[in-house]
Amino acid sequence: MPREFDPVSPQEPAVVDVGLDLSVEADEVDWDDAELLGLPEGLQVKIINENEAEGRTDMLVKYPEGYFEPEHTHESAHACLILEGRILVDGRELTAGDYIYGQQIPHGPWKFPDGGMNFVSFVGGSPTHQWDEA
Repeated sequence: MPREFDPVSPQEPAVVDVGLDLSVEADEVDWDDAELLGLPEGLQVKIINENEAEGRTDMLVKYPEGYFEPEHTHESAHACLILEGRILVDGRELTAGDYIYGQQIPHGPWKFPDGGMNFVSFVGGSPTHQWDEA
């Protein structure tokens, strides 16, 4: 049975008008620290799109070599596509083109032995991570 969703207002075009609803040239967006994610220092993000009506934030996340992302939760779900590098998680090695979906249940830890970059879309709430800092 198909799911029904409440209608949302369309966004105004953001950066470049090329006949699409939204087109962003990533090189024109600055890297920023990743404080909004609430994770250990070292990450950088490029916010590509935010849509408050949908509760969605799309971003590129850059991980430094040797980065460790602890087991965590967040109020949003996220879809993550690995673009560069590899992630070690749950005894598996994921590489460019692999996909991860996380919900509001604990997941991770993730290890980035070579660093890397992911496209991540958070939907349904804040992308801020909660984790045990002990």
